[in-house]
Amino acid sequence: LAATGGLYALLDPDAGMNSATAVLFISVVTGAGVLTYVYSGLEVLMTERQFGLDSAVRLFAPCLVIAAASIIVSRLIDLHPGVVYGFVASAVVLQAGEIPDNKAGKVNVVPLTACLVISVACWLITPAIRDMNTDGGSLTLAIVESVLVMSFIGGIEGLFMNMIPLRVMDGGKVYMWNKWIWM
Repeated sequence: LAATGGLYALLDPDAGMNSATAVLFISVVTGAGVLTYVYSGLEVLMTERQFGLDSAVRLFAPCLVIAAASIIVSRLIDLHPGVVYGFVASAVVLQAGEIPDNKAGKVNVVPLTACLVISVACWLITPAIRDMNTDGGSLTLAIVESVLVMSFIGGIEGLFMNMIPLRVMDGGKVYMWNKWIWM
């Protein structure tokens, strides 16, 4: 998470040893951490409960390399804001076993719903926090607002991308399991 926070902070052309970079770093680490562990943690829980397969949340270090490459490209072509897409960790099944294709979507419904609820809650709370810090004088409130915004944007973008109904995506699994719930 610290590496992710550092990489995402580097997207800001004014990144440096300043409070704005610190706020960005903390918001990415916190927001990405909450979203990753809520989504993947619930996916692990659902996999274990519904199918009896040992699972865990695991780091995918090559994704950090992809994130670094996308930051370099964003900087080279002077793209503002820069673009990074990827994940740091995900749920993996640790033992041999199979989840039938037509039931795999059941694993993802609770994590997807939880991320949607978190995203909407963050969106609804953000204006109140912003109003409390109209002069921008509170670093604590700036961090809280930034974490809420990061969690909203990361959650909604993640859900949007995840719900694409391709077989390899969670949206494809949900679609194959139950088209009405996917909709």
